[in-house]
Amino acid sequence: MSKQQKSKKPIASDRKTANAPLKEPGKSKNKNLIYWVLIAFTFIVYGNSILNDYALDDIVVVSQNEFVQKGFKGIKDIMTTDMFVGFDKKENALVAGGRYRPLSLITLAIEYQFLELSPHFSHFINVLLFAFCGIGVFIFIRKLLNKHSPLKHLENSAIPLIAAILYIAHPIHTEAVANIKSRDEILSLLFCLFSTISFLNYIDKGQKIKYLVIGFVLFFLALLSKENSFTFLLIIPMTIWFFRKASVKDYLMIGTPLVIAGGIFWVMRNKFAGGGLDLDVHNILNNPFLGATAIQKYATITYTIGKYFLLLIFPSPLSSDYDYNVIPLQSFSDISVIVSLLVIIALAVIAIMQFMKRTILSYSILFFAITFSLVSNIIFPIGTTMTERFIFIPSLGFCFIVAYYINKLASPTLSKSSSNKTDKETIPGISILKNKTCLFILVVLTGLYSIKTIARNMDWKDNMSLFTADVVTSPNSANLNKDIGNSLVDAGKLITNKKHQADTFNLAKPYLKKAMKIYSGYTDAYRLLGFIYYMENKFDSAFYYNAGGLKVKPDDAELNYNQGKVLDKQKKYDEAIKVLNHAIEINPKYEGAYFNLALSYTNKGDGDKGLEYFKKVIELNPKRADAYYYSGLLYQAKRDSVKAKEFLDKSKELGGVKANSNN
Repeated sequence: MSKQQKSKKPIASDRKTANAPLKEPGKSKNKNLIYWVLIAFTFIVYGNSILNDYALDDIVVVSQNEFVQKGFKGIKDIMTTDMFVGFDKKENALVAGGRYRPLSLITLAIEYQFLELSPHFSHFINVLLFAFCGIGVFIFIRKLLNKHSPLKHLENSAIPLIAAILYIAHPIHTEAVANIKSRDEILSLLFCLFSTISFLNYIDKGQKIKYLVIGFVLFFLALLSKENSFTFLLIIPMTIWFFRKASVKDYLMIGTPLVIAGGIFWVMRNKFAGGGLDLDVHNILNNPFLGATAIQKYATITYTIGKYFLLLIFPSPLSSDYDYNVIPLQSFSDISVIVSLLVIIALAVIAIMQFMKRTILSYSILFFAITFSLVSNIIFPIGTTMTERFIFIPSLGFCFIVAYYINKLASPTLSKSSSNKTDKETIPGISILKNKTCLFILVVLTGLYSIKTIARNMDWKDNMSLFTADVVTSPNSANLNKDIGNSLVDAGKLITNKKHQADTFNLAKPYLKKAMKIYSGYTDAYRLLGFIYYMENKFDSAFYYNAGGLKVKPDDAELNYNQGKVLDKQKKYDEAIKVLNHAIEINPKYEGAYFNLALSYTNKGDGDKGLEYFKKVIELNPKRADAYYYSGLLYQAKRDSVKAKEFLDKSKELGGVKANSNN
């Protein structure tokens, strides 16, 4: 065989290699390294939150949620009811309009199935998911600026990495990450980002249907995580407009699965969560604009938008509560409202003027505005003035802008005409490292944000830590003053030393009284003060506060129950019986009310009625030792020794009367 013949086969092989897409050496390896760096950075910034206990709304979704604590068996209930039903057993009792966010509860139910109540593991999962969000931000922005984009000259810039680092470090996100309940925010962003990436892949990779299917599934999962994901019905086509050249057919093909996913979710939400989005709420704690004029309402909304902007730039001080009366009603004559309005107008003008130019600045402003719209109080009431987790997704627009301008400062000559990929200035991080001013800004900004985030995580350790920290930041919050009082009362209940218990209750009193001063209709504050004075045997004071609460809310079962106990101690048995019967009318399965009704009849001298209601208590709770004990005593009084022995023995078997000290 000649040398010429021997060379033919290798030539054919070379042709195949030439037609194959070239791979940049080490590119995949570099990306993997960046992913690990982002995960490590997330755990550095949020690792201390893993040591935290449950706090704030965590009781709603985990520690006191019946469906979550059924594990796998609770998933069906989670999928077919309002988010809060597993906690309060009532549809829409906690918030107007209902909430349908089953996916985060399902993840918590799965955790409970294997680990039961494990706050540290749940916090770990939150941090891990947030790390994936950081990676998602990096991939998302890198995708926006790739070779298919009009901004492809920025393809290898440091913008995606800077944006991801800033997003991870920003303290405004501590509420979403350190509060287990806010896993719905994290999952929503995570699925929204990768859904958008999949739809962009549809355009970039030859209109393959699989990318539409993947995008549909991810968007539907985002909707099941939180309703805010609906805004991506606009964000996704807007993203395509800014960063791709797409045909009308492309928009139709992408829009169809988006609309179908949105439609299916909306039907499910209406069926299982019930309620609309604009229910009328006659409680200022859940409707901060109750009684406000239209001017006051929109002036206050304008002010809060400005406050969000300020917290994005300078995230301190932070608070878990901005409800009544942290932010009083504003007017358009207030200088802070005027400044906020001017900033909003300026940003709107910039976004509109640069819209056709498809700039990053215009896109980021619109991204913030659209994703913020559903929680702005403009479209429908959301039940609060503002809260930090509401800009968990919108803040991505802010991070994108900051990353763009930091990169621009480092590479001022980089423009559309500078598209040579061999230019060192286009290699991620090179230009940043070379520019001392730019590097200084990035290090200082990231460092300060990280320090603040790490410190803020410690505030979320538990309810006591959180409320103690935040009541200093928001001293005029009715909720925080009540919450810290409630936490002190709960702590006091566990203290056996009477002096220490009294000291703890005394610490609670000024907070509860301040909550009532801020909002005179705060029934929880009345109830807690009534309880404290009852425990201190100051029954006149207990009666006073219970009566104050009942004036505001006469059909509150617990307040009626508490007042019945007080009246019994005051030996006003007929009045006690009346109030306790009302508690039972409100809640026919109120075990404690039946028990104290039995006591009041017994103390009045009507042993037969006492036995009748103790029997009802035993029906509701067959393991209630004190109900058997007092029944046994009543049978002794009736000289029925057989029955007396039966009930007293049963009480002893169940642990005796001390087994149920809380009536």
